[in-house]
Amino acid sequence: MPDALTQTERLILLNQYRILSILDPNEKDAYEESISVLQNGYEKHYERLHPGLNTSIVTAEQSSFVHQSLSMFDRLENAIDDGKFLLSDGLKSKIRFVGFSENYEPEYYSYANFVIHLQKSFQRYKDLPLNSHVPMKDQYASVLSRWNQLPQSDRDNLTSEIIERLLK
Repeated sequence: MPDALTQTERLILLNQYRILSILDPNEKDAYEESISVLQNGYEKHYERLHPGLNTSIVTAEQSSFVHQSLSMFDRLENAIDDGKFLLSDGLKSKIRFVGFSENYEPEYYSYANFVIHLQKSFQRYKDLPLNSHVPMKDQYASVLSRWNQLPQSDRDNLTSEIIERLLK
C-alpha cells in the first residue's frame, strides 16, 4: 500500500470496505477499522489495509525473462528425457530448471510460481520446490543468451554437442 493515497483513491477504497462489511459480517470489525483509517486519512495505518499486498512490481521484462527461461529449459529437458542422446549426469544437472531464489529474486520467483501453478503452464515443474535458495537469474541469462544465438534449426534439432556448447 502506498504511503499516500489521493482523496479519490481513499473514497474508492472506503466504499469497497463498506460493501465488504455488509457482504462479510464475520469480518465487520476489521472492515470498520479500515473504514476509519481511510475516512480519517491515517497514513501510518495504510499498509495494514492489506498486509498481503506485494509492494514490488514484476515488470514485463522480468516476466518475459521467466517465460523465455522456462521455455528454453522445457525444450532442453524434453530433448534429454526423449533419450535421443547420452549426456553425463553432471551435464544433465546443469540443464535442469531449479527455480529462482525467493529471497534474492522474489519477482522472478513469484512470477514463475504464478505461471506454473496458476496459469498451469510448464507443468513438468509443478511439483518442484521453485525456491532455488541461491540466485539463478544470472546463470539462466548466460545460457539463455547462447540459446537465443542458436539458429532455429539447432534449437529444433538439439544434439549433445549443441547442449554442451550452451552450458560451457
